[in-house]
Amino acid sequence: MMPFPSNQLLDVLTALGREPGSLLVVGDVDSAIDGAEHRSEDDLRSSGDHGRKFSVGIAIDPLASDTLAYMRDIACKSSIAIQRQVGFTASEFLALGFQLEELNGDRAFSVWVSTPEVTDRPREWNNPDHWAHPENFDKQR
Repeated sequence: MMPFPSNQLLDVLTALGREPGSLLVVGDVDSAIDGAEHRSEDDLRSSGDHGRKFSVGIAIDPLASDTLAYMRDIACKSSIAIQRQVGFTASEFLALGFQLEELNGDRAFSVWVSTPEVTDRPREWNNPDHWAHPENFDKQR
């Protein structure tokens, strides 16, 4: 597949209202983006800078769910997946905490976003009043 056009990548960030800040790009882009760190999926976890947290991470045509999970949980505050070809199904993206973003314009790709506001929101069923909360595991036995 052809590299993803960097100008379209910047358009996606603008359409989503995201400031790149510290930007991580995982995948093949046609040209470097100023200030962004570019990595392949294979190099993502082997870099050794697990303490660094990028403000936005973008995976282009991700191949592995652990890449998206790593970006969501460890490497990035907000993660975006751009899919141009059949790879992940909608239910797989949803299971990873990504939501489909409907962007204006005719695009030949889909954009999936995971943000802490969505993935880390408190759930009514998982609070200390219910048995399923980890604080109650020893109390309920």
